[in-house]
Amino acid sequence: HRLAVVADIAEPISVAIQLLRELTSTRVIALDIGQDKLDFAKENGAHEAFTSSPEAADKVKSLTGGRGATVVLDFVGADVTGDLAVSCGGVGSAVIVIGAGMGGAKVGLTSTPYNMTVSTSLWGRRKELLELVEMAKRGQIKIKTTTYPIDDGEQAYQDMHAGSIVGRAIVVP
Repeated sequence: HRLAVVADIAEPISVAIQLLRELTSTRVIALDIGQDKLDFAKENGAHEAFTSSPEAADKVKSLTGGRGATVVLDFVGADVTGDLAVSCGGVGSAVIVIGAGMGGAKVGLTSTPYNMTVSTSLWGRRKELLELVEMAKRGQIKIKTTTYPIDDGEQAYQDMHAGSIVGRAIVVP
């Protein structure tokens, strides 16, 4: 039984959760520091959602009978989340650091589960983006947005930086 862990619940992550649920039989666990974002993850299909903390890896291991997650997606990319991602994974797992938080995962023979793959990803292929748009048109995935008038563009950035936006922020001219 496959298990994916996603961390930092913003709109791209909600889409990742929806895609995992739509395209695979993977059990999805979401981690974040805010309850509103954990609730958002559950609304978007996460099987489990709990606080991102040092104890989170123990919870993931408990849910997997000690094996750890098969795939861990780190949408933050900070040192602390990279370390947590590695701790959540198991032998032969994959950790993908997607976030640009100026950090990453510490990898080493004795600090990483055996045969774990750690990689980065910035973007998919154009074909995949078109497939995603088609899925949204068919209603297979939903994208939550918060709109701001152009005069409030600076406020949108402030809200984004504060982590108070659930979903995508869109500034409309």
